[in-house]
Amino acid sequence: MNNAKVPLFSAPMTDEMRARMDALRAEGFTIFDPEMQAAMPRLWHLYFQQPRGTPGAFPVPLNGLYDPPSEIASNARWRCWRDDMVAMAGAGDPNLAAFAQAAENLLSWRECLAPEDRFWKPDE
Repeated sequence: MNNAKVPLFSAPMTDEMRARMDALRAEGFTIFDPEMQAAMPRLWHLYFQQPRGTPGAFPVPLNGLYDPPSEIASNARWRCWRDDMVAMAGAGDPNLAAFAQAAENLLSWRECLAPEDRFWKPDE
């Protein structure tokens, strides 16, 4: 197993960047405003645009513990999670299908990005 650290963002946050972001927040901007986008490194912006990988709403109340991969987990880990949810979806829990669809949305979104825009862990 490769234990090398993978950088999450293209550049470290500088004091100047933090000050600019704080100033924009004070003016009422959020990370999704075009003005705020200019203050963020490209990969950090992409990180916040990535689908979360979990359903926004659940068809029925959760009846168990669901532990999806982290947002920077590799595509292989997300595929495994999606496949597990699909395999278990026949157990009568509609939340499993919702989790599988959310994972598929995340993977589909990631496929559209250029290799230099990838901020998640590489497949091993």
